[in-house]
Amino acid sequence: MKEDSIKASLVKTRDGSFTLHHPLIGATYHSTHGAVQESMHVFIEQGLFFVAERQKQIKILEMGFGSGLNALLSRLTTESRLPKHHLFYEGIEAYPLALETIAAYPLPPELSVWQTAFMELHQSPWGQAFSWGRQMIVKKHCCQWQAFWASYTFDLIYYDAFAPSAQPELWDAASVQKLHALTHPGSVVVTYCAQGAFKRLLKATGFQVEALPGAPGKREMTRAVRL
Repeated sequence: MKEDSIKASLVKTRDGSFTLHHPLIGATYHSTHGAVQESMHVFIEQGLFFVAERQKQIKILEMGFGSGLNALLSRLTTESRLPKHHLFYEGIEAYPLALETIAAYPLPPELSVWQTAFMELHQSPWGQAFSWGRQMIVKKHCCQWQAFWASYTFDLIYYDAFAPSAQPELWDAASVQKLHALTHPGSVVVTYCAQGAFKRLLKATGFQVEALPGAPGKREMTRAVRL
């Protein structure tokens, strides 16, 4: 276990699935209205499927790897509904969760068959790419957002940082510039956040911004396409 790994507490959400509460940030990893519902709506339906319509090889970056739920839903969705697609998936996490926390994290009954794969995802080494299933290569990075860099750009970014009220530095001009630097024209950024200041920064930095209906409990979410 990493010395700085986090022991987060379980929180049951309204759709019956669980999220975790970060003891240092003081916020939950997913919406308390429904963890799985939020991840599916924001990142899979409005992100992965949107990009999958035009290409079959997709480079995904997740800012806020957290519990690994978004990665798991990306894998099972790809294997069940996108049989010709392949994902290269990178995740950034500044505060890795302790393996004992993940072992105690209950997946919903409909996802319970993925429990072994879920543990494999978390037990895999940081900083090393590995094959995870038939259609997905994963590489996890333990670092701060501004410390991350890549020599290539991403087709899709899941921007799943904690809310602006909890971590305002991840929603400022420097973070939006970082999003721009890690994308190319046509790249897509999806996030549950609909903050006006953040959307104005995206527009000013060269993204076309679309306000979409949010997941249960939230009026709007944001999808941005780099121009």
